[in-house]
Amino acid sequence: MNQVRILHSLEEQHVRSAIAIFWEAFAEKFHIGFSNADQVYRLFHDSLNRDNCIVAFRDDELLGILTHHTAQGEFFDLRVGALFGRFWPWRALPIALNLLFLSESVTPDEFNVSSISVSAESRGLGVGTKLMNAAEELARERGKNLMSLDVAGHNNDARRLYERLGYRVTATSRGRLIRWVTRDPVVHHMEKPLAP
Repeated sequence: MNQVRILHSLEEQHVRSAIAIFWEAFAEKFHIGFSNADQVYRLFHDSLNRDNCIVAFRDDELLGILTHHTAQGEFFDLRVGALFGRFWPWRALPIALNLLFLSESVTPDEFNVSSISVSAESRGLGVGTKLMNAAEELARERGKNLMSLDVAGHNNDARRLYERLGYRVTATSRGRLIRWVTRDPVVHHMEKPLAP
């Protein structure tokens, strides 16, 4: 197997593949308003900050993508006008509420992993670990001292990965709204302080 390359931005020709991998991993989470990856692509294509992600490649094949959010910006930077411009109001409103609920504010010293998605064929090959390590390295380069992320309660494999990398649960959210948005009754917020 050829080496996995890690890049700190997403080129235009790989956006559709990245959205497809993202959709494969998070289709249940985005069940409100979307029925396939093409709809997500149409909505977000013009709203992506492609420098706010880390991608893993083998040759020219995209294996995975990690999107991040700092006080300086985030990967998905959707404007409400774009949402209502592409969808009827009855369809745009639940999408807007879902995205609003999933968005988080971050502190100036925080590097938030918004999402991490690895293609089904590439799972178990260490791609997720490589992406997380690259994110921590980038966070240090940018002077951040705290890593954060959220993980659904049912996603035990992801939680084990994060715990193995030194992340600890600092808060747990429960309730009907959480279940409505994520289809899981529990979401854990995890953090890891970064040593300089």
